[in-house]
Parts: sequence; structure tokens; C-alpha cells
Amino acid sequence: MVKLVEVKEERKKTPRKDGKKRWEMLTCTCDSDPLCNRCDFEAAENSIPTNEFKVKDLLDDGKVGPERTVTKITVLRGSMDDVIGWVF
Repeated sequence: MVKLVEVKEERKKTPRKDGKKRWEMLTCTCDSDPLCNRCDFEAAENSIPTNEFKVKDLLDDGKVGPERTVTKITVLRGSMDDVIGWVF
């Protein structure tokens, strides 16, 4: 059975009261601008894993360590509530 990943959020600003992320208020500009911020923010949001996954750590001596299952991640968010990255 696949388990969902537990997500902890680290934010630069307090979340909105209506639950929407600030980047969701932006309008898509893909037709006029190939560098659409809203679509970039949405792609980053979709990159957050929802199921547990397996990784192999790189040890100090350059060798690959044993495989482990990641069940908790921390999502790092920017000032627009956008995903800057996630770590485990």
C-alpha cells in the first residue's frame, strides 16, 4: 500500500485566510509572454511528491548508501506562496 508523504510548510508570509496561494491570484500570460510566472508557480506546486518514495544517500566516502523510504518532506515557500523547493 502506498502512503502519502507528510508535508511540513515553511513560509515567508502568513497564509491567506481564504486558503488560496498568492500565486493563484495571478493571471496566465502564456499567450503574450513565454515566461508566465503563474504557470511556473503551478508547475513547481505540481512537483511536490504526494506518495512516499525511495532514495539512496551518497556517503562521505563517495559510495552509495542503503536505500531508505522518505515519508516526510518540508516544502519551502516564497513570498507568493510559491514552491521554492522541498527537502527530506
